Amino acid sequence: MGIDMKRKIDPAAECIRYLTQKYCVPDPPDSVVVQNCRDFARSYRIPQAELEELTAPLLPLEAELDQALAEHRSLWEEMFYPGAEEENLLAWGLYMLARQGGPEALPPETLRRRLMAFLLARELDELAEVRDLAGLTAFLNGQTCGVRTKWICLQIWQDPLVYWDRYCRMAALAEEVFAAHREALQPPDQALQWLSQRLEADSGLMWNELEMEQRTDEVVVAPLCLEFNALGIVWDETQPEAPACQFVGILRPQVQALRESCGSRAEQMAEQMKIVADKSRLEILMALRAAPLCGQELSRQVGLSAGTISHHMACLVREGFVAMSKRGSRVTYELRRGKLEELLDALRASLI
Repeated sequence: MGIDMKRKIDPAAECIRYLTQKYCVPDPPDSVVVQNCRDFARSYRIPQAELEELTAPLLPLEAELDQALAEHRSLWEEMFYPGAEEENLLAWGLYMLARQGGPEALPPETLRRRLMAFLLARELDELAEVRDLAGLTAFLNGQTCGVRTKWICLQIWQDPLVYWDRYCRMAALAEEVFAAHREALQPPDQALQWLSQRLEADSGLMWNELEMEQRTDEVVVAPLCLEFNALGIVWDETQPEAPACQFVGILRPQVQALRESCGSRAEQMAEQMKIVADKSRLEILMALRAAPLCGQELSRQVGLSAGTISHHMACLVREGFVAMSKRGSRVTYELRRGKLEELLDALRASLI
């Protein structure tokens, strides 16, 4: 397995993850960094003050990035809105396209289909018969995605370079902000070394830990700072030979160390039981018991809005009860029975 470790923060990836966490939820947080501190403190039973001390240097960067993006909403607002994380991964499609050299060498029809494959979570060959606007309209009528997503597909068909131009301008904006703060950021060496040591022991670890089928043998690893405890992976289903992109938060080793030192087993069990005891989350887990489902399918089965589903899934994925995987741009959730069995076994061992 080929692993390429990058020491430099990737502003474009940072921007996509920041906008996703800030604007793809029903109630946008004032600060993504502070909200993550609160969530991890609650989930991992870590003193919030210790997390806030670790992440304090990130706040000026976040404030400047937030202001810059707020002044240029037209560049990103069609890609990031409540519920978009479930059905609109166009930004990641553009990100992967940029890593592969951009659209210049691609015929217009190929570019349209690649971007729509990301957007609609479809295989490229499913779009092979779409040859004109009328054909696209007929194809979209058979899709279950939202009206907003279908409208973006029509815009991509008319001129896919419009979104490419917006993405490039958004990425350049993020690059400018990060360049001004790069010296103040903690070097990512510790996080990269932490991940490298684990990968040396098990080259498929990143896929296994995220409970995903290994899609490619080539991986580029890059650090994230604003999503400081991140561990995630993105790949291009339309280009199987392209390297996947693995992201690791620059403070993940410190957060994991705090988690191990602060959380007793009783506290962890109590927190886990509190999470699954919520009626909506329990209904989601019961729905996933039958088969893996995407956010839209869960929304229909459980009767909750896409934004509410996204909120609950973030909690269930973070705690490990649900695994999230991506096939192209389709986000699917699957019940992690082993994690629930661990909780049940711990309860039996402690109480029976």
